[in-house]
Amino acid sequence: MGDKFAAPPGFTAWGPFVRDNYTPILVTRTDIALAAAAFGLANFFAITAAFIGVRQTKSCRRPRTSAYIWMIWLEIAASVAISIECLLYLLRIIRPSFYFFMSVCKYTTALASVLD
Repeated sequence: MGDKFAAPPGFTAWGPFVRDNYTPILVTRTDIALAAAAFGLANFFAITAAFIGVRQTKSCRRPRTSAYIWMIWLEIAASVAISIECLLYLLRIIRPSFYFFMSVCKYTTALASVLD
């Protein structure tokens, strides 16, 4: 279960602020199994949140003008985008870069500020 998940040839970091001697993090099959479990759990909560969002959207008089309804759906969309982006990174489809890490950081801080 601890086998290394081999990176494809030429899989290197790119973009600004990346050192020439940067080596990508080794990902094991255990890491993939844990990420798949977290991804499944996140999808379960996303489906639950979407169900609640549909009910609240239906009960709102004017859902297109309600800031609360917009925040519900944007929160769900951002959470799904982050989870897919991180899973693709672990599966070595997205290469490590400054842009990738900053996009995860930006989405995460935006979600944290919305939740406060």
